[in-house]
Amino acid sequence: MNKISLLAMSFLLASCGALDWVRPGATGDTGGSIVNRSAAERACFAAAQEAGFDVRRVVSSREVPGAGGIITGRDVILLVRSGADAFELRCSYATATDEARIMAL
Repeated sequence: MNKISLLAMSFLLASCGALDWVRPGATGDTGGSIVNRSAAERACFAAAQEAGFDVRRVVSSREVPGAGGIITGRDVILLVRSGADAFELRCSYATATDEARIMAL
């Protein structure tokens, strides 16, 4: 395979979520608690869609530390559309309950 084919294959696999382990910050391991970035982003994406938003992409995602610095979830910012308007929504993902809550910014 040439370099262009390998690059194209990498982009294809990454868009399918198959290379989440390659992305920096794909998991956070602090104090024995692992928060999967992909699971949080998927849950937030689904919650926003269920709320009636057209989700365009994930803008950012960061770990949320709890007591003692143990990671308890993720904050995910989504770019969404509603009608002709595009704006960002905040989603709070709790690892313990596997629950995503959508909040306006």
